[in-house]
Amino acid sequence: MKPADKVIFPIQPSIFDIHATHAFVNDLLAHRRSDKVRFGIVCMRVREGTLSADHLRAFVERLKVPVIGQLRDTQNYVHLAAHGMTLWDVGSSRFERDLEQWKPIVEWVDA
Repeated sequence: MKPADKVIFPIQPSIFDIHATHAFVNDLLAHRRSDKVRFGIVCMRVREGTLSADHLRAFVERLKVPVIGQLRDTQNYVHLAAHGMTLWDVGSSRFERDLEQWKPIVEWVDA
């Protein structure tokens, strides 16, 4: 982490990710070498209206790390990866919702 100025923690709404991330984040925060390093959380594969999404939301609210984005659970990533592509490689309106979810993440990284 020495050369990093930002660190992103991806987390899925599973009890296993939540427990692993809790210990990992606390360990990194405790051993941070500089206050200049910024941390952010990206919630991934989130299905709104589910208990797992509610549990994830409650968990990240207790952490001392901001949520910089949330990505929905979609097969779009699977289909694109199978063709060696990303959301930015296609011009289809099918991916507009996903690109919108990436905007705050990209802005946070670029800031």
